[in-house]
Amino acid sequence: MSKGKGKFIVIEGLDGSGKTEVINRLKKDFPDFVYSREPGGTVFGEMIRSVLLDSKSKKVPPLPMLLGFMSSRASHVQELVSPSLKKEVTVVSDRFDTSTFAFQLHGQQNRNLEKIFWFLRKNIIKELKIEYIYLRITPEIARLRSKNRDGNNHFDKQTKDYHQRVFKGYEHFFRKIKCFKIDASKDKESVYRDVYLHVKKLVNK
Repeated sequence: MSKGKGKFIVIEGLDGSGKTEVINRLKKDFPDFVYSREPGGTVFGEMIRSVLLDSKSKKVPPLPMLLGFMSSRASHVQELVSPSLKKEVTVVSDRFDTSTFAFQLHGQQNRNLEKIFWFLRKNIIKELKIEYIYLRITPEIARLRSKNRDGNNHFDKQTKDYHQRVFKGYEHFFRKIKCFKIDASKDKESVYRDVYLHVKKLVNK
């Protein structure tokens, strides 16, 4: 279906926003895309992911944690995203830098690292154009939707206040960076229709 040049599309949102279902449906409707995730996306990135999300990493200081996420991202961009775009293949990523900003900086109350975040982001992304799709949902609705899910990493076991801070982190990021915002509190079909139509529009530019 894609006639234009490859695009880098990032799906972002709180846990419970419906990202996984949206991406699974995109895979069926756009099978020619490359699908990835963060942290991860490459062999090196997945190795870092296993460390970052391990419960033993809960007490790792904020700076090395941030650098870990950024290292995975640099590998993701250089080894997968950029080469795919050069081949005019669209890449869809489940999370990217917005999640780092929201979860690690705002959620974990490490906003003193924001200058480092933006500096590293600039040097990793460079001229890369990112098409963000933000599945916006309040923490209250997100928690209701995901309350029966068994969290398998230390970020899933955080407090209500933590998730409120994460939400504010998303809102802060997307006041600075352009995104296509979707009300993810709507029914699943409406949400996916909005995503599908926007993606179709992007790849046919």
